Amino acid sequence: MELEKNELIKKAYSDVDSLIDKMYEHTWVVKLFQVFLFTDIILYWQTDSGIIGLTYDSIRNFNQLGMLISFIVFFGIMMAYIFPLILFFIKLIIVYVPGLTNIFNIQNYEKASGYVYSHKFYDYALKEKDPILIRLYEKHKVNNENKEAENKKNKKLLFSLSVLSSTECFISICCSFSEQTIFKWIASAMGGNLGTAFLYCLLAINLIILKYSLTDHYSIDQIYYPPLYKSKDN
Repeated sequence: MELEKNELIKKAYSDVDSLIDKMYEHTWVVKLFQVFLFTDIILYWQTDSGIIGLTYDSIRNFNQLGMLISFIVFFGIMMAYIFPLILFFIKLIIVYVPGLTNIFNIQNYEKASGYVYSHKFYDYALKEKDPILIRLYEKHKVNNENKEAENKKNKKLLFSLSVLSSTECFISICCSFSEQTIFKWIASAMGGNLGTAFLYCLLAINLIILKYSLTDHYSIDQIYYPPLYKSKDN
């Protein structure tokens, strides 16, 4: 019995430690905040008080299980399909509307000192028949692909976060004093003009994050290899 108790305590400590570690992973924190904002918006829609008005009694007496399940399913669909689809169509608009491409595309085609074009490096590696250089190129290619995939995933997360947070800001700015979202509650605690300024600053920050999530960064594919950089083949 004592052994089982010790095992349970160890497992509890392990779970808490794992949770704390996850708090330092930015993607996990962003996803948690998305759930928080979505829940606050839904509760405000249903009760005019958001998470801040949630009480133990309201949870205990909650009998709309079907609606709760529907919201959970809708949140999953929204994150997996709706937001990525919206992001895809916005990117199409940016590509095909003249002028928007210059605003949402950042291009940097400068080659840094000691770096060479990756395709030239690969040609050089094949020409020299050097397996070490070929493996170096392959590792560089895999790292670039992983970095690009991670960047796309992060921008999707930031896009959905900025949309939810901006929605929360708009609701907080427009709702009355008696109605409470979490942002409105913070603004009310700050008081008067300072609270209003906080909401508008938060909205501006969210719009900046939204623009960043929509902006594509383009640069040349280059690899650091000074011997080729200094040679005539470059």
